Amino acid sequence: MKLRDARTLSPEALFERRKQAVLLFKQGMNRIAIAAVVGVHRTVVGEWIRAWKNGGEAALRAKPGGRPRGQGKSIPVPVIAQFWQMAPESLPPDHGLEAALWSVRAVRDWLLRHTGKSVPVRTTTNYLHAWGIRPPVGPRGLGDSFQQWLRHAHRRSRAPLERRRPTWWIDHASITAPATEEPLLLLMAATSLGSVRFVPLRQPATAAMIHRFLDGLATEAGVPVSVVIPEPCLAAHPGWSVLPERDPALCACSVCPPY
Repeated sequence: MKLRDARTLSPEALFERRKQAVLLFKQGMNRIAIAAVVGVHRTVVGEWIRAWKNGGEAALRAKPGGRPRGQGKSIPVPVIAQFWQMAPESLPPDHGLEAALWSVRAVRDWLLRHTGKSVPVRTTTNYLHAWGIRPPVGPRGLGDSFQQWLRHAHRRSRAPLERRRPTWWIDHASITAPATEEPLLLLMAATSLGSVRFVPLRQPATAAMIHRFLDGLATEAGVPVSVVIPEPCLAAHPGWSVLPERDPALCACSVCPPY
């Protein structure tokens, strides 16, 4: 008989098959013979019999698989409201966190500190996406002017040393903070692999905040970085225009057309 994965059976069919295996065991059949009859591996038969010995027939009933209902599915609304009340105009170090900038893991660490529960990375990511925090388009942009700039102005003009730097693609967005319903601005950066960093703002970014943001990108990378800024982001955050001149050996900034 071809063996069948017992996990593919319905709960009712699995329960009946387990009872059949126990009945044959009571009649004196060994586990190998029982396995041949019920169509599962002999080790599975052994697990069923041990469960029956320890818990009786009730232990043979199939239990729901996966995470227990209600666990890991949601972040309490008061906690979400607390995050969005304190996050604008601030970065993780302002709240005693090790991360230099807000990210999926930084938000997850904040939630762990304030709830005592570890929220899965995927759950945190889904929340950030639902809140409008998604990676900038970056080099996958479709605009002709952007593609031309990428082929000719950006790639050909970069020095050999600069080509080995991590590149952060800057973008901005407007969102409505969940739970608090406060209109906010986002200053975001992402690598070409989609690893996103962000800071929520109540007003357009000041030069001081942009300076902290760029320093955070270099800190996160651990090496000098290249930063690509689209023209609309410059217009939305005038702080770029009064940003103190930065050492190009540490942070090389380029301006590009809209994505």
